[in-house]
Amino acid sequence: EGNFPDYKQIIPKSHSTHTVVDTSELLKAVKIASLFAREAANIVRLHITPGEQGLGGRLTVTATSAELGDNVSEISAAVEGQPIEIAFNAKYLLEVLGVMHTAQVSLQTSNPQSPGVLRPVGDDSFVHVIMPMHIAK
Repeated sequence: EGNFPDYKQIIPKSHSTHTVVDTSELLKAVKIASLFAREAANIVRLHITPGEQGLGGRLTVTATSAELGDNVSEISAAVEGQPIEIAFNAKYLLEVLGVMHTAQVSLQTSNPQSPGVLRPVGDDSFVHVIMPMHIAK
């Protein structure tokens, strides 16, 4: 019972970067990075870089551990828009990627302080909004 807030208001309407990547590759990269991110508040950084003429873009997943060192995984991606570095909680990324059953996932981002939007490519019935984590440069 009661009135629920309009959840559609929190879904960003625009983005400056649109990235499409293989779901299983991203899931694997985030799983590995999460092992390194455990002692650092589960922070996993995504460096998204567009390629030439929309081809050959890269998504780099990184995490740092004082005891274990650094982890860097590079994944080929189709990237449209501006390069961006954004950080998310590895647990939340793993949860959403674990329930997406499409071959590719779309990540829409605007800036490092704005939420990211994850959508399975080819399935408009699922939208996941994930809040970024603040990272010091």
